[in-house]
Amino acid sequence: MKAIFDEFEEATDKRKKARLVLEGVRELESIPAAIEEEIVYQPSGRAGRRRSHG
Repeated sequence: MKAIFDEFEEATDKRKKARLVLEGVRELESIPAAIEEEIVYQPSGRAGRRRSHG
């Protein structure tokens, strides 16, 4: 994600910036699926036992 941000900062072409924004959005959209996968595939007894730090 940082690489995309750095490349965006250096880009001068609006099309390239737009492409990088879309790439970043796709990465962000994939995060909930990755978290859900991690929770679903935890060994039995571990899912749902996370502590809240808030």
